[in-house]
Amino acid sequence: MTQRGKTKNMITLVVISLCAGIIYQVPYLKAVFYDALQVALNVSHTELGSLNTIYGVAAMILYIPGGILVDKIRMKYLFPISMIGCGLLVFWFATLPSLRILQLIYLLLAVFSILTFWSARVKVVRFLSTKENYPTNQGVSGSLYALAGLLCSFAAMAFISSGDGSSVADLQRALIFYAVVYTGFGILSFFTIPKFDDEIDTTAKFHIREFVEALKQPGVWVVAMSTFAIYAIQISVPYTTPYLTNIYFAPAVLISAISIIRTYGINVISAPISGFIAKKIGSTGKLMIVFSVCVIAMSTVFLLTPVKESLTLVVIIFSLICAFFATGMNGVAIVQLDEVGVPKRVFGGASGIVSVIGYIPDVFIYTMYGMWLDKYAGATGYNRIFIAMIFWALLSIVFSALVLILGRKRKLQTSED
Repeated sequence: MTQRGKTKNMITLVVISLCAGIIYQVPYLKAVFYDALQVALNVSHTELGSLNTIYGVAAMILYIPGGILVDKIRMKYLFPISMIGCGLLVFWFATLPSLRILQLIYLLLAVFSILTFWSARVKVVRFLSTKENYPTNQGVSGSLYALAGLLCSFAAMAFISSGDGSSVADLQRALIFYAVVYTGFGILSFFTIPKFDDEIDTTAKFHIREFVEALKQPGVWVVAMSTFAIYAIQISVPYTTPYLTNIYFAPAVLISAISIIRTYGINVISAPISGFIAKKIGSTGKLMIVFSVCVIAMSTVFLLTPVKESLTLVVIIFSLICAFFATGMNGVAIVQLDEVGVPKRVFGGASGIVSVIGYIPDVFIYTMYGMWLDKYAGATGYNRIFIAMIFWALLSIVFSALVLILGRKRKLQTSED
């Protein structure tokens, strides 16, 4: 931990957490402003999904190189490079260029938000903390992350809803707002993040042995697949936004507000509550099974609820409940590595492997769901998404059960030793 005062450290923690809370807003803008984005860009569901697919593929490739880069370049420089780089790209995005240019922008957004930012954000929280207050600082950072997303999304919605009725002009205003915020926080981060002692390891080398040993751990694969299923659930839930506007004809402004609460507001409480429950019951795997069963129940409700205007509120409520279970699971998924007994010496490599495999749904889900919505009219396409959510939840139950089995086996081996 740096020798700076607690106040300066807290200011830095706040700034970097707010940066993390806003940097992923534009890449995942359709989670909140799906309809406005589709209309302004004049693209199909499939084409809109392709943007996140490109971002997801690039992110999957860049996670591990980003971890190497953060040991070579100071975080004081990586943060402003990331934020200002994204800001310039969003200014470009605001011109609403062609689909091909948008795909290039999303590719570059992955470079600045994953390669130069993802590992830097994780590392700076650790450097700001002692061993004792690291969990607390991580929790504070997570809450600030969600809070930043909540406030920025509502601000963007104000730009969109206060316009002249032109979806194009309204979205442009929101994008320019994001670009200014990105750039401003990039400048602020340069002046608030210090040069930490020992953050640059000139002798650091990429050791493939750590990853090879991690790959040999059955628990790593089980947790990776559990994370895969959980993340697939989480990125499926936002499709309740166009479902409510296109099928139930709910007001777009109302649903955008609900989507912001679902995406960011729920996350403020879901992860801490999930962590508390997992600690109380003594198993993250058990929590995953219970929450996955709840997701199946919520998805079944979506499938069976008649399309009637009088039932719109019911669907909204269940979408928020479903989001609680999805974000709650995703917030503590990585903790399963400890439950299955992955050795600390390969924890870094194991975390990288889980990240790469766990976020694979970014690569195909958006395009797959977009194709369903373009091909199947009315509620049929959305029903396929809800059925897929049931499948992902069943997959989560299977691998969470394996987490429990491996965890019990580890405890037996420990007691015998």
